[in-house]
This record gives sequence, C-alpha cells and structure tokens, in this order.
Amino acid sequence: MIVTPSILSTECELALSDLLQVPVDHVIAAWNAICGGGGYDWHLLGDREVAVPVPVLSDLQRQILERILRTGPVSPAAYAGVPGRSYVAAAWRHLGGSGAETAVLDIADAFPATTYGHVRAALFRRLKSELWVLGLDPADSKVLVQVLSHLVTVDKGGRSRQLPLGSPTSVAMFNLVLLPLDGELARWCKPGKITYTRYVDDMVFSQADGLPVGLETTVHRAVVRHGFRLNPAKTVRRPAGQGTVHGLVRVAAGIVPSERARERFASNIRWHSDRTADTTIPAPQRQRSRGFLKGMDTYLQQFYERQEISRPGSLEIQIPEGAAVPPPAVDLLWD
Repeated sequence: MIVTPSILSTECELALSDLLQVPVDHVIAAWNAICGGGGYDWHLLGDREVAVPVPVLSDLQRQILERILRTGPVSPAAYAGVPGRSYVAAAWRHLGGSGAETAVLDIADAFPATTYGHVRAALFRRLKSELWVLGLDPADSKVLVQVLSHLVTVDKGGRSRQLPLGSPTSVAMFNLVLLPLDGELARWCKPGKITYTRYVDDMVFSQADGLPVGLETTVHRAVVRHGFRLNPAKTVRRPAGQGTVHGLVRVAAGIVPSERARERFASNIRWHSDRTADTTIPAPQRQRSRGFLKGMDTYLQQFYERQEISRPGSLEIQIPEGAAVPPPAVDLLWD
C-alpha cells in the first residue's frame, strides 16, 4: 500500500534535514513538488518515457544519492552507478583470462518493475541504524522512509510508483533493491566458481569449465522470488571465445568493441563531426558536439592504447579546434 503523508511533522522535517545535510526549506520544497505532481518533466527517448526531475527535486535526489545510497552496502556484482566500476570492468571479468562460457540474462522492465514497496523495504533496511541515531519514534521513522521512497520514485497514474528513468538516484536505488538478489546469486555461484556481474538489468555469468545446465532456471526462480522477472528473448548463452558482454568481444589481440558497437561509435563520430563543421547550427550545439568528440577520443585512446591495439580507421577522430566544452567523464576501469 502506498501511503502519502499529508503533513510532515517538525521532527520528520528536521530529521530529513540532518540526514541529507540540506536546509529544511529545501526538503519542504522538494516534497511540495512531489505532492503537487510537478516533480518531473517528461520527455521521450526513442520509445521510452524519461522522467527528468525538476531542479529542486534533482538537487535533493543528489543528496540522497551521496548521503544514503553511496554510503550503504554495495553488491560486489553491481557495476553500474558505483564509483570506480564500469561496464568495461564487468566485461573484462568474463572475457579476460583464458576464456569462459558466458550466459547473459536480462531483467525485464527493470525500472518500471521496481515498485514503491521494493524501494521502501530497501530504504528501511539501509536506514535502520541511522533512524535510531536520529532519535525518531517508530511512527516518525516510518514516515521518513515513506517520504524518501516518494522522493526517489515517480507516480504512474495514481495507481503505483516506480523508479524514474532520468533520475540521478535510480541506478543506485536499483542496486540497493537488488542487494538481496545479488547476494543470493553470489552464494549460489561460489561453490561452482562461477563469475557473476550485473550492469543495471544485464546479468552475466561465466565459467571456464562450462556453466551448469540449469543456470537459467535457477536464476529465473531467484529473480521471481525477489519480485522481478526475466526477459527470455534476451537470454543468450555462448561458448568460450564467442561471448559478447556489454558490447565487447574477445579477439586474438585483446578485448575490443563488437562490430555492432564499432558501427554505432563510427556513426556517432560522423554525426558529431558534421555538426561541428555546420555553421548553420547554433554555436552552443556545435560546442557540445566538440565535447562529445573529445570524450569519445579519450575513451577510445584508453581502450585501444591500453592494450596496444591499433584503432580502426573508422574510429579515428579529428577534433575541431576551439572546443571549449570539457570532455565528459570516461566510464572505464581496467584494474
């Protein structure tokens, strides 16, 4: 049952302020945005609805991310939304070494399937000790968790709440929700020396000596027990040397982007290169394209040169002069 507190007690407001290290009026402003239905701006990304939080809510969500989600336990299997980890590092665990059989399984509709109940239960587990330190009575502790659960979810027609695609907290919140599932799967994998990683909804398993025949059934049952389901159409098992993990493949020279990924990179490079040279496009947009090219070039340099592999000609980038926009952070971890 989704309960929305109509009025926050002074104790609850102060506790949220202390917990998140923000002024009380910031908490109240974000809460009013949520309760008034104006917490998100809606956009389309392909066929997906993206809920972008308004600034007052986004600022508070970033505090929730830093003060609660990134200070709690993190599954060793989780590689998205965790500082110092990346999809490259996850793929390397499965594709490195002498090669291994891989199985890739997908959690269906990950964010829409993450319910208010999932979030509330995960936050309550995470905050048990903090709520005690804050000196809240059971009733106010319950309300505080309800408020936080509202602040990191989005309403879907008054019937339910779910994780919003576009919020700074959603990936880390998903990791917290899946912490028990990751733990169950890790314990199951350990006796058979199976490697398990998860990048948001992509679950990857590998074993040099071959994966168990019943792996898919075991994972399916565990996922269902935790309130989710798999998308069987995306389940792929490949023999050693033929696996594709997060768009990366193993070749004789090392680990490189798959052909499909290289085509996507090359297409993006061409598109942004054309935009930087098109004087009919506003200068700020041309600058953003230059920034994209700088970031992509940094990524590819590290990716190929780290392994001393020649970069394909289609992925060579000529950076136009005058790029004032700094390159985005590179999501890469090798060690």
